[in-house]
Amino acid sequence: MVKHAEGGFNKVFRLSMDNGAVLIARIPTPIVGPISRVLASEVATIDFVRNVLDIPVPKVIAWDGETANAAGCELILMEEARGKQLGVIWAEMELDEKFKIVEEVVAVQKKLQSVTFSRYGSLHYKSDHKSDAAGYSASIDIRGSLPLSAKTQPVLNRGTLFHWDLRAPNFFIEDGHITSLIDWQDAWIAPLFMQERRPQLLEDDGEMVLRLPDYFETMEDKAEKAKVQAQVEKSILSWYYHRVVRERFPALQDLFDLPLTRIRRETVLFASDIWEGETLPLRACLYQLQMQWDKLNTGIPCPIHFSSQEIEAHEQASTDWNEKAEFWASLSGFVSPDGYTSHGDYEDARKLFKELREKGLQIFSGKELADFVDQSKWMEQLR
Repeated sequence: MVKHAEGGFNKVFRLSMDNGAVLIARIPTPIVGPISRVLASEVATIDFVRNVLDIPVPKVIAWDGETANAAGCELILMEEARGKQLGVIWAEMELDEKFKIVEEVVAVQKKLQSVTFSRYGSLHYKSDHKSDAAGYSASIDIRGSLPLSAKTQPVLNRGTLFHWDLRAPNFFIEDGHITSLIDWQDAWIAPLFMQERRPQLLEDDGEMVLRLPDYFETMEDKAEKAKVQAQVEKSILSWYYHRVVRERFPALQDLFDLPLTRIRRETVLFASDIWEGETLPLRACLYQLQMQWDKLNTGIPCPIHFSSQEIEAHEQASTDWNEKAEFWASLSGFVSPDGYTSHGDYEDARKLFKELREKGLQIFSGKELADFVDQSKWMEQLR
């Protein structure tokens, strides 16, 4: 048994059997919620995705949502994902190979939207369903407060299965094809407008550049040259993704073309997944809705209003938040925002943060220094 990975939500182990078989054992942490229900939903979702939607997903071998077992914990045992992690080989792949992966990613998205559900929420086997009159009453109250979207745009509200994390590390590739898509723990049935999300490896928020500049061959700075080449390739892949979507899945392109479609999705996501002190992304969405309300053509006044003082305070908080986001982005793949780093990178990470603390103690003063000392005490405990 080898520890494969550990994050905020799961501990993952690779189990090698005497007969050569390999299994993946995953132990959820309490932060995922009611573990027995979470596991039951994940198992049902994987079964549905594998056998109804025909999306390649590792098979569940066994699972237990209780602790009264030989392992003494809730766990799920699955086949090992076949192939290599896309995030590992993506940079080495030729452009034509990446085009094929783009086409298969779109095919997966189309399959996910091919079945309409009559309800939102986690998918469960019928035998696991428990009637809850209180929950039903609450849902009636919520639906009653949202008549506008339900009546004016019913297509956008149809329930479809939503995999929220189509990132390269969750795809596995073999012989140029997708052989596994993992991480279904948080998959749920959501309104269609929630599907407005381009796969992360195909997002391109920068300038769309489809050709290398004329001066490319004469560039002497190798790092800058590689950066330019990477940006062009990213733009080409983003362009190709939308071309494939338009040709093979026009309903998704219609979704992308809706006014404020990303803000609609992110408003719901941030409102449903908010932590103390992390209201800024939600407030940013609400502020954007206020500023661009007319684009939605609702026919009713905007129900959101921020005062000039609130806007000023929000803009200052946004500046601080963006600086922190840029810092953690610079450490992407090395240390995650929740503090995770691999065993191999731990010593370098420890050294980095100790150096950062020493530098901060030298350059800050007054209240900034006091805040920094308080917020960086944990760095002193690194061993």
